[in-house]
Amino acid sequence: MKSCSFFDDFLLMREVFFYINFVIPIDRKTKLCYCGNTIIQLGGSEMDWRLDKKRPICPQICEKICVFIASGEVNAGDRLMSVREVALHAGVTPNTVQKSFEQLEQQGVIYSKRGSGWFVSENTGIANDVLQSLIRSKTINYLNDMQSLGLDKKEIIEIIKEFRYG
Repeated sequence: MKSCSFFDDFLLMREVFFYINFVIPIDRKTKLCYCGNTIIQLGGSEMDWRLDKKRPICPQICEKICVFIASGEVNAGDRLMSVREVALHAGVTPNTVQKSFEQLEQQGVIYSKRGSGWFVSENTGIANDVLQSLIRSKTINYLNDMQSLGLDKKEIIEIIKEFRYG
């Protein structure tokens, strides 16, 4: 096994954590992927909106849309499902979805056209930036959790390497 610098180890942890928390391919033929607690079909007509009831709903909706945009499955200028459609699929109130969409609009990820719906911003890099911020936050939380269990940096890196390389 090759030796890695701390920076390489950090990148490895970041890469592994991205796949753990966001998109893990399941089946190339059907384009099924595991995304958080949900199985989604990339390139399908709609996303699976099952949400984790233990976490706040608005951030989960924002995360799912950012993953969908950052993965390239939704392109700049594409129309998103309506607030009511997402609410129906996710089993939440339209007000919750509206709040999520407004948060994404404030971040520049999507925009609304009165009477036409919600669309993906021309700058899809913003969704990737939001996603990178989420990855960083989740990675920091993971590292803090591991340290609170008494593991040091070297042990954490070994666990991640073991996970990645079997």
